[in-house]
Amino acid sequence: MADELKSFSAKINQNFLIFKTFSSLRLSKSELSKMRHSSQNPRKLSPQDFQKRIKHNPYLGQIYDYQDCLIIHPDPSTKQRLVHFANDSPLHVEIGCGSGVYVSELAKQQKDACFVGFEIRYKRLVSIAKKIYLNHLSNVLILREKGEYLADFFDEHSLDAVHVNFPDPWAKQSQQKHRLLQHSFFEALTRLLKPQGRFFFKTDHQDYFHFVRQLLTHFQHFQIVEYSEDLHQSPYLQTNIKTEFEKLFLSKPNSCIYYLQFIYQDSGV
Repeated sequence: MADELKSFSAKINQNFLIFKTFSSLRLSKSELSKMRHSSQNPRKLSPQDFQKRIKHNPYLGQIYDYQDCLIIHPDPSTKQRLVHFANDSPLHVEIGCGSGVYVSELAKQQKDACFVGFEIRYKRLVSIAKKIYLNHLSNVLILREKGEYLADFFDEHSLDAVHVNFPDPWAKQSQQKHRLLQHSFFEALTRLLKPQGRFFFKTDHQDYFHFVRQLLTHFQHFQIVEYSEDLHQSPYLQTNIKTEFEKLFLSKPNSCIYYLQFIYQDSGV
């Protein structure tokens, strides 16, 4: 009995240490604010602290090897950089790029267009950058930034398309205020999308899909042109690009992907 209690106590202590470790890696609101407006490489500021941090997350060190395609510390000057990057080409944005399967495939298919991705996680950023290098894609640029700040980086009516694939549904009622796709997000799209600009959305979460569908009824200039509650049994499958999450989800029985596309129509622009 005593041995069992010691073993149980050891497991509790181990779990507590793991919790403390991961809690220390989470960004507070003030730290996130500093991250958004910092333009300096932290390994140049404090090499010792940087080495401690990459022990917990080695990808934090690797992202600085891809600064030609990753904007790691976006700031107010980033907006002008994106203008030069697009150079009047069609401009697409993907929010939440994951490992970059979707955006890299789009960039290969549409070489005359430019693509800007938003992603936060270091491991995913490195994965995206490697795909950009492997495929020699000069028309993709990735920001380490949250999608909620989309409007900070683009002029009015400058975007040809916005793609959002499998965002966190924040399923609990108390969490839904954290959802990316809110009324304020679509209000911003009325200012950012060009006339005939498009919005693409995929999710595996039925409630979130219907939540978004209901939101769109409040925007008279958004015309839904493609809609399916089972994408992989629809005519839209032919042009679909599977994300890495989508492939994983479809391996499960009775899986269903929800999809819609709308066009922004405003003759007054």
